[in-house]
Amino acid sequence: MMTAVEKYEPGYHGVFPVTFDRRWHCGIHLVPDTTAEPVRAIADGEVIAYRVSQNPISDGHFDETTGQEALNTNTGFVLLRHVTDTGDGRTLKFYSLYMNLLDLTAQKQLYTPPANPSQNTSPTALAAWLLDAADGVKPGNGKKVYRKDSAWLDENGDGNCVLLTPNPVKDKSNDYEYNLYERATKLYPACPSDGYEMLRFGRILADSPTLNIQNNATWVAVPFDASGTQGYLDISNTSVVKLSDADFPFFTGWRKVDSDNAPLGADGLFSYYKLRQLVGDATATAYETHQDDPQFSLDDQLTYYVQRNDRVRDGLTGFVCHTISEWDPANNDPRYQDLNKPDGYFGQRKDTDPDGYDRFISFVKKLQFMDQVPSLAGGKKLWFFHSLAFIRHFRKCKWIGVQEVEQLLPAKSWLTQSGSTRTLVSNTLTAHDVVARISPHLRDLNRTIRKYSFDSSSERIAIFWLRRISKQTDGRHFLNTAMARQIQTFQWRSTMLHFMGVNYAIDLG
Repeated sequence: MMTAVEKYEPGYHGVFPVTFDRRWHCGIHLVPDTTAEPVRAIADGEVIAYRVSQNPISDGHFDETTGQEALNTNTGFVLLRHVTDTGDGRTLKFYSLYMNLLDLTAQKQLYTPPANPSQNTSPTALAAWLLDAADGVKPGNGKKVYRKDSAWLDENGDGNCVLLTPNPVKDKSNDYEYNLYERATKLYPACPSDGYEMLRFGRILADSPTLNIQNNATWVAVPFDASGTQGYLDISNTSVVKLSDADFPFFTGWRKVDSDNAPLGADGLFSYYKLRQLVGDATATAYETHQDDPQFSLDDQLTYYVQRNDRVRDGLTGFVCHTISEWDPANNDPRYQDLNKPDGYFGQRKDTDPDGYDRFISFVKKLQFMDQVPSLAGGKKLWFFHSLAFIRHFRKCKWIGVQEVEQLLPAKSWLTQSGSTRTLVSNTLTAHDVVARISPHLRDLNRTIRKYSFDSSSERIAIFWLRRISKQTDGRHFLNTAMARQIQTFQWRSTMLHFMGVNYAIDLG
């Protein structure tokens, strides 16, 4: 799915994190093959603010045919806040913003809403509140949007660490991971389970480990130079830093960009040379037009470099940028002031268009909204990710949280006999019942999934959750606490695992 969506991100405009005129651009542009392609929520979320527009507005350009201002800009948006579990009681709060959503007038040419639309969004229909134009910013007031629901219709810095080898060096042992538990049993007879975690993670995950510091030495073959010469290192040593995907490590392409290293010039705009240095490109040629040429442009120089260099654009997707949002009007003067300077775009046109800059700022404000979201307003700096890179990376997190559990467990449990007959064996469960029953075991279940690599695929996770480990005696007993970190289940609906992209129909009778 992500590969398909990435095809909608063109390289010729809207590149993260820089615009064609060298300003911060902390989002991406998606251009689908058809204007009838819905915009969908990336995750379950709460609506923080939104705007529904009846008609588009003009950015000031004129239609060459009619001579009238072209209505070419949509001001509709939806801002969602997402909260998810990342593991061991840690939660992450992040936001997703969907801008330039199609106006209602254009929508009606593509989509006929039902006579009595639902108050809730769905994958196939817009909610009533998304069909009520007001052209003003509205608070979410607790509205929910779920993953894949249609929102609208649209046209770390890590010190001085360096990589010794361009690619990982494979361990010389055959089937290293498959034989890991056997190795742990031989090397750590006092507690093979702790030893297994040392070999796999470089640290013991349990709160109260059995192995003490004298018995957990873990010698692993590692390369010591650029040619791949290997030696052995005790990774149990506290001086050895252990990183995972949750750390967004630099050697997987992530890079923190803030006020200390942002590639900006004195004018606050992106610098061609500083950007080259930041992406580690010391050999790139300058723009083909010499700086003394009347056609030379700093904007064109940077655009030419970014748009015609796939490697640079791929590197930019790993930037995690700390800056002010372009949708916060508190940022307008420092962001656009160069346009009004004597040598700026509007400054050079003062004689013929004295109000040009003011009209431009007025247009920008029609798109902005963050001053009406108290928790985000006031020129605050926020952390921005490349949207698709963030989604692709965070999908690696297979930790199942309380919210997923509410959706995962069925409201009713059934026994299946031969044929299609099913017998209801429990009363309907409330969300509170589900959470109360599963929460005491959730941490251990997730740790088991992670430790034994059940998270290598959605199918393995699904099978683990569906596994019946003893004869069912009562449909109300979902857990067998005597069995270490595993689930006893009865007949579950096949649709309950749809959130992992897997559907199962299993006869557990």
